[in-house]
Amino acid sequence: MSAVRGGRYVDGGTGGGRRLVLALAVVVGLALAAGCGESPADGGGAVLTASTVEVEPTAAAGDAGSFPPLQERPPRGGVLRVALADDIDCWSGLSWYGASWTVFGFAARGLYGHLDATDAPTGAAVRPELAEDMPLVSEDGLTWTVRLREGLRFPDGSAVDADDVVASFERLLDPAAQCASGGAPASGYYAGLTGYPEWAAARAAGEDAGPLPGVRAVDAATVEFALGTPDPDLAYALAMPWAFIHPADAAGGEGGAPPPFVGPYRLVEVAPGARIALEREPGWAANVAAGMPEAPWQNALDGVELEIGVAEGLQVARIAAGTLDASLGAGVPHGAQVQRAEADPALAGRLFSTPAATILFAALRADRPPFDRLEARRAVAHAVDRAALARRAGGPFAGLAWGQLLPPGLVGDQPSEPYGFDPARARALVRAAGAHGTPVVLVHGAAASEAEIARVVARDLAAAGLSVRQRAVPGHLIAGVLRDPAATWHIALLPWTGNYPDATAWFGPLLTCGGGADVGGWCDPDFDRHVAEAAALPPSPERDAQLAALATAVLVDHAPLVPLLAPRHVALVSARVVNYRWGPVLGLHLGDLAVRGAG
Repeated sequence: MSAVRGGRYVDGGTGGGRRLVLALAVVVGLALAAGCGESPADGGGAVLTASTVEVEPTAAAGDAGSFPPLQERPPRGGVLRVALADDIDCWSGLSWYGASWTVFGFAARGLYGHLDATDAPTGAAVRPELAEDMPLVSEDGLTWTVRLREGLRFPDGSAVDADDVVASFERLLDPAAQCASGGAPASGYYAGLTGYPEWAAARAAGEDAGPLPGVRAVDAATVEFALGTPDPDLAYALAMPWAFIHPADAAGGEGGAPPPFVGPYRLVEVAPGARIALEREPGWAANVAAGMPEAPWQNALDGVELEIGVAEGLQVARIAAGTLDASLGAGVPHGAQVQRAEADPALAGRLFSTPAATILFAALRADRPPFDRLEARRAVAHAVDRAALARRAGGPFAGLAWGQLLPPGLVGDQPSEPYGFDPARARALVRAAGAHGTPVVLVHGAAASEAEIARVVARDLAAAGLSVRQRAVPGHLIAGVLRDPAATWHIALLPWTGNYPDATAWFGPLLTCGGGADVGGWCDPDFDRHVAEAAALPPSPERDAQLAALATAVLVDHAPLVPLLAPRHVALVSARVVNYRWGPVLGLHLGDLAVRGAG
């Protein structure tokens, strides 16, 4: 792979679109571990590789609560009231949390954007925004040239030019400019830029690294991106919400606010842990006149007010009562609340369940006991009753029991659960690993929905013979805890969503050596090589099938992490909300929403 890319930790269950995978029966050239039919030393039974695994049918959940018909002339004006239970690491626009993507995908514009952000909630196409057209790519795929639209202006009236684009990417990729959780979360998307790894290392060391290699202003209206190896996914990277463009000489605002940017809304208040407020940008109409895309129904709101620190249960009650319009997080409602909301006729037409291209998984510290032992990792995979977990999460309306690395739309004909629920086998594997009675720390989010899932997982692990201690960590701190090599945790429950419709959006960050979200530290250069070989194939059913089969093989042969659920995004909205749309890239489509009774 030319770059490690992928998704992000999500509080809103966001992620990328996907294509249907037509899997092949036999995958050529994949042999990750033991051959077909061998018995592992732990007594766990036959090792299933990509070419030998049996196919199991994938369960399907109904698409209840589909989007209402779009009102092309919705009411205009009014302020949308939304909430989060937990804060995120920062509001500078550089965070990889879903709430940040929702806000900046609504307010700020980059060279490109996802159609998913506004026009097509289930699509994943990229469209020009500040760019006048799609990139001009050289024949060898190493040079991408982008021309800016004429007449674009920042909020202060200054013109947008190529130097602003270069400066925006320098800020985006500078390790010294990142959020408190550490690292540059966007870096994997652009690691293929010529000279970028060396530049980033120098910046991280506090050295004068000079200008960012691989991105240069050809002239005032033209930007060139230079790659070391071809990267057909660069267009997706350029469309990510954190790639918004700001003035070259602008600094961030108070409270960790971002620099000014081109977009239909601006942040007027950033109070971390308390409140975020956005209002309409007066100069946006001139940019629309210069060609920035905007559908007639979009950007109808006068503003958005986000309350931070509102417990999930209280959010549900306030949305039902009409004093809050929607949540930017997941888990609203969750668990038994989902069934109660489904049965409440007063909430008809206001409860939605949407496929999320997300997996909930257990990250395992493979760099320390007991999970440096394969037997211990396999024990976790067999120990958790995924069906019970799915019921506790809210049933089919809220998601599926799921044991695969890839979400349902990408896994093809691979088994949905390579490891079945087998408590006796889990106990035997714990003993084989010498881990019976071993204390393990289970880290999870502090929200009620996250704690509820963690209790079920902890119960099942304890039944397998592990001594489990739960540790709840607030959302804005959890990434920093997991990325700290000195942190004393063993298992972490995390959601992961891809940002574009390809298996590499899960492989790259979660499992490749040094992947941005490989918090467990598992690393296998042979696996990386197999991923790179399959990813380099031209788009085709064969490529999709190879990647899907590789997902099964790595889980069965190495168990580097343990998938648990394929969640759906469940949302309750107030009766004021018009044109509800939620998409797997940016979450709640604030730009499509309007409110009744405005003005």
